[in-house]
Amino acid sequence: MFVRILFLFLPLLFLSSCGSTFDRNAFQGEWQGVSFEGQHPIILSAEHVRMRFSGEQFEMTGTVSDVKGHFRFMGNTLYLINEQEVELPIAVKSLEGDTLVLNFNRMGEPALLKLSRVR
Repeated sequence: MFVRILFLFLPLLFLSSCGSTFDRNAFQGEWQGVSFEGQHPIILSAEHVRMRFSGEQFEMTGTVSDVKGHFRFMGNTLYLINEQEVELPIAVKSLEGDTLVLNFNRMGEPALLKLSRVR
């Protein structure tokens, strides 16, 4: 009997552990690019990149084309979903205080964008 109960609850335990690692509130506000290491076709200059998170919405400017939509997390991955419902997965390398480091990972090569909270 115990084994049956265990097998019933194991999937729930697994699914709950796949949730978000980051608190959505920690991302809220406006961020400005500070530095960029690597190459990615959407980022021309880190200093021009701005990201704004408000509620479940985001806006990213200063890239090849401005993007806005909503976002979600799965584990350490931030998914930016634009207005056409296209997802851009970005690994969150770190979030410490007012410093955010995102890994855009282009074909297996790290492309690290460091941002600083503006407000």
